[in-house]
Amino acid sequence: MGYERVIPRDLFNEAKLLKCLGQMSLIIHSNVGIDKWRLSIEHDTSNHDGFNIVKDAGSGDIECNNVHVYVAGELIQLTTGLNSRRAYPLVFEKEDGKGEIHEGFVFDDNGDFTGEFVAYLETME
Repeated sequence: MGYERVIPRDLFNEAKLLKCLGQMSLIIHSNVGIDKWRLSIEHDTSNHDGFNIVKDAGSGDIECNNVHVYVAGELIQLTTGLNSRRAYPLVFEKEDGKGEIHEGFVFDDNGDFTGEFVAYLETME
């Protein structure tokens, strides 16, 4: 279910992931972009009460698989790499249905959406 965690590395990695998801939640709940980009966030507690952080065995990326962010009703994958020095290392990835994959950082170092994430959001309008 989980993965073997190593302290202090994984405490910092998971803390940064949760910080990023918290920032996304703040943006959504302050109504920034909700109307324009139809952003929403959901915490699914049906199988796990807390935040279920899992690690991809191949890439080593981590994600919280029971916190879901939707753009225009479509789920996007949000992960962080290990040991990132970025303030907000959240990465998005979404296939557009035409075989093109959109990916990049969600936030800049100030916690604002990056240009690449805004450009993706605008493709979903």
